[in-house]
Amino acid sequence: IHQQEGRVAMAEAAERESCLFLSEWEAARRENHAIRRKYTEGELCRQQLQLQSALTSIKSWLAVVETRQRLHQVAFNAAVQALDELDSRWRPLRL
Repeated sequence: IHQQEGRVAMAEAAERESCLFLSEWEAARRENHAIRRKYTEGELCRQQLQLQSALTSIKSWLAVVETRQRLHQVAFNAAVQALDELDSRWRPLRL
């Protein structure tokens, strides 16, 4: 789309006269370059925002995973402690 706009600018300049003077050709080339640069910068910005969003999502997901891991570790330690207490209470009765 943006390349077409640049080509249109050069075509318009060519239609005015069959022979483009160097200054006209340079003006059309600059306009074409500006259009392409604007499109490229916009695309780069869009991709950077997508990457930042993806990175933030991954960091959030990792934080959730780490929190769950800590909770599982706490639950495991509590279960081990409860089993040790239960075993210590029933040991005299079993013997």
